[in-house]
Amino acid sequence: MTYEATGVDAFLIGRGIWGRPWKLLELEQHALGLPFAVSLHSMMFFAIKHLDLMVDYYGQAGLYNFRKHLPFYLKGFEDALNLRKKLVVESSVDVVRDNLKIILEQSRDLSGTRPI
Repeated sequence: MTYEATGVDAFLIGRGIWGRPWKLLELEQHALGLPFAVSLHSMMFFAIKHLDLMVDYYGQAGLYNFRKHLPFYLKGFEDALNLRKKLVVESSVDVVRDNLKIILEQSRDLSGTRPI
């Protein structure tokens, strides 16, 4: 999007980036007229990385802070409602991580490329 098309020279993305840490790259690619797609495998890779970083920084409180991001990572995923209900109340980092890793493994990119 350009200033000429929108009448603004910047966009406020705020909560639009929650659960989508690749959003800035997507916006950049869009601005360059290039296609952009993120795979389920990449989404789960980033969700696990996000969880691990929050737990490393905040300790157990990192899990509680991360749980508010889970619905964004799981949105549109098959059986997301049930998984979300289960994980947003889970008190074990390992259980949350293991559930995300199951999705990651099931969605593995067979081409061998790294996420995004």
